[in-house]
Amino acid sequence: METIVTWIESITNIINVSLAVVILSLGLRILKSMRFSLQRGSVRLFIAAALLFAAKEVVASIERGMQAMWLHDIHEVLETGFICCLCYAMYLIVQSEKLEISNLHEQVSLDALTGLMNLRAFSKLGALRVKHARENGLPLALFMIDLDGFKQYNDTYGHEAGNAALKAVAAALRHSARENDLIARYGGEEFVLLLFTSPDAALSAAERVRRTIESECSPDGNLALYRSITASIGVARLEPSILSLTELIETADQQLYRAKHNGRNQASMANEDA
Repeated sequence: METIVTWIESITNIINVSLAVVILSLGLRILKSMRFSLQRGSVRLFIAAALLFAAKEVVASIERGMQAMWLHDIHEVLETGFICCLCYAMYLIVQSEKLEISNLHEQVSLDALTGLMNLRAFSKLGALRVKHARENGLPLALFMIDLDGFKQYNDTYGHEAGNAALKAVAAALRHSARENDLIARYGGEEFVLLLFTSPDAALSAAERVRRTIESECSPDGNLALYRSITASIGVARLEPSILSLTELIETADQQLYRAKHNGRNQASMANEDA
């Protein structure tokens, strides 16, 4: 009976070692296809676990023949290492999944060309900010920014040149905005900026943004540009009569039309002289 048990255990050891070799082979094969470092790390740990498992089974087989205490200790160490590798590999898989989800969320919320927030994300976050400002009596302003003569620029110099100009404007907006300001590409050559600022400072803040675009988006500062890029800005302050982000955007859009009508490359705000 003891011989049969020993024979079964030996067969089990051989099968387990074979499985470990298969896992090792598969791990080495898929390692190159892993995109994230966390994924590669988890595969390496699975490979290490397979090696430890195979070594553990070999030691267990030898231990039965020699009955040596030191082999038993080695077997225990290998088993502990095997379990640790598996546990940490599972942890890396979970972290990799979180990273993947985070990247997907980022792709959904960012404009692919400029890296700014897209309209969908802005509409969601902007509506929450308007609601927060109304409930707490905080001063809020929205800038609707439109590039002057961009269609002509695009038609004259080409689509790629137009894309380079949009990227340059996006960079200028980042430089002129504060950390908590919401900046987004509204669509085409239009951008939007939502910020907490006092009513008296809203127009001067818009002028600062306009000057930053004018100074940074020129061939002198950016070799990718064929001529200077300027922008017209419509400014809307959150008044008690404005109940939503949509209404705030509509008010800013009206002032943008006024800035265009008055000669472009300027900022306009309702009651700015009051």
